[in-house]
Amino acid sequence: MERVEDVIKLVEEFEEGLRSIEEKVARARAELVREVDVYLQEARALFSKIVEESRRNMLEEAAKAAEEEGARIREEYRAKTEQVMTRLSSKREELVRFVLQSLLPTG
Repeated sequence: MERVEDVIKLVEEFEEGLRSIEEKVARARAELVREVDVYLQEARALFSKIVEESRRNMLEEAAKAAEEEGARIREEYRAKTEQVMTRLSSKREELVRFVLQSLLPTG
């Protein structure tokens, strides 16, 4: 009988040790889950920051490219306007000469 009681006591001690281990595992698992959640939050925040910086950089590059393209187009139209004004001035002089020649007697 004493042997049975010793076995029962041993089994109870084993079960108590097992419960203790299960509690430690549960606490460790909970801590691990908490740490993973913290790391995920940090990773999401970092990802959002990187995405925002990339978006801002792309917008700045697009604005710079648009400004450069606008400057190029303005310069192109300014040059064309100058050409047209030069041609008009030339044609005006020819027209004035023609009118003067037509109105003034030759000879």
